[in-house]
Amino acid sequence: MTLRAGLVDEASILVSPCLVGGETERSIFRAPGLESEDGVIPVRLTHVEQLDGGYVWLRYAIIR
Repeated sequence: MTLRAGLVDEASILVSPCLVGGETERSIFRAPGLESEDGVIPVRLTHVEQLDGGYVWLRYAIIR
């Protein structure tokens, strides 16, 4: 809820080099589902770094 309330300036995401299967949908951020695209939050990529072990670090600025 804090993301949609405008209380977040940046999203920092660490991508792990492994694949996990399943039958249910998952989301990175916990929030109520969207009824339309009106609730989509645009972001701008500000940082990409490949780390040891194949991890990738992504940082996104929240566009207001």
